[in-house]
Amino acid sequence: MRIKSRAGWLAAALAAAMASSHPAQAQTAPAAEIGFTYEFHGTVQYDMASYMQSASARALPIGANLSDRGVWRRLWARVVGNMSHDWLYLFEVQGNTSGTIPVSIRQAYVEYDGWAPVALRIGAYVGSTGMEGSTPVASAILMERSSVSTLQRSMGGGPLTGAALLYTGRDFYASLALGAGVLADTPLDWDRHSTFAARVADVVYRDSDTAVAVAASSTGILRVADSPPGSPTRRLQLNGNTELGVDATALVSSGALNAESAWSWALESAGTWRSFFAQAGYARFGVNRRQTLTDIGRNYQGFYLGASWIVTGERRRWSPGNGAFIGPAPSQPLDKGGLGAFEVAVRYSDLDFNDNPGQAGAAVPLGGSRGGDQRILGLGLNWSPTDQFRFMLQFQNVEIERIGALGANPNADISQTYQSIALRSQFTF
Repeated sequence: MRIKSRAGWLAAALAAAMASSHPAQAQTAPAAEIGFTYEFHGTVQYDMASYMQSASARALPIGANLSDRGVWRRLWARVVGNMSHDWLYLFEVQGNTSGTIPVSIRQAYVEYDGWAPVALRIGAYVGSTGMEGSTPVASAILMERSSVSTLQRSMGGGPLTGAALLYTGRDFYASLALGAGVLADTPLDWDRHSTFAARVADVVYRDSDTAVAVAASSTGILRVADSPPGSPTRRLQLNGNTELGVDATALVSSGALNAESAWSWALESAGTWRSFFAQAGYARFGVNRRQTLTDIGRNYQGFYLGASWIVTGERRRWSPGNGAFIGPAPSQPLDKGGLGAFEVAVRYSDLDFNDNPGQAGAAVPLGGSRGGDQRILGLGLNWSPTDQFRFMLQFQNVEIERIGALGANPNADISQTYQSIALRSQFTF
């Protein structure tokens, strides 16, 4: 059978995985005797969204007409297992139909766990970044991670190729990853950035009703990828996202920079009390440019505040392997006579790409940056009828403050405010 489309290729991979999703039956006796196991898993997300913009947005150079549509947001299929007892392996492919994730190998690594709780991972993998960045997106409180966490994740989380050292204790998590990878927002595919990601997280208090964790992380690009031969620049561009992947237009951005390296650090805290959950983080970002008299480095910042309440009484729980809180399984699933788990969520985030921007109508100050300030308020209602299915209804209010070129005016106010409403249907196995 010849598969012509990317979506068809991923669908076939997922179908094959689902057809083989009973590893205990599929294994041969000799394989089990030598300690070789395998399991198939996957994630399928379909998102639909409607953007409500004012008529004035039609004249803007950025985000003039965000697209109302439906997309297969994530199509992931993976096989994971053990070989020779102390060795774990994982192979994962990814793709979507919005163009933001090409059909590709997302992860392919082996991990040695014989020094538990210390592990060594080698291959292509997604590095562990901040606490929210390490929360599985399939159990996040809203449809996407905050723009602050996503930016930090893109600056060293990968996917990348290299090695990582991890410590996964009951309450303490630490990781250090070094590798090479393509920054998601940079269209260079023939060279690689040299990256790192370092992180620690600790549950500092725990009792029968409460768990509180704190975390610190840093990611960065040690050396920006080379530009095409003959070019005097090393191009780097950091883009924000609007925390909704149906239309991936970046409304705030650093712009293309001639850079040597880039860095980020973040502090986060999260906690649960019974069925309530709260999480917050602050991050700084910097770009070290290839200096000339007018080529000054850039500094950006952002923060987020999020909370949720599981109405049906389930609790988010700490995952030692992720170093983060993950979503609950419904205590009374629909297929066993219950209603599943219902969760209401809210998050506010602010990602600021401005650095000494000056005023609208006036020229940008020497060394200034007018990348824009993005503020998003998100509200969500999540329903998990069973362990495998999840439905998410989300409302956003997005405010963009930015100065830029509009027609013949290079210093115009190109700000906008809009709302969006979106629905996600998710299946995991």
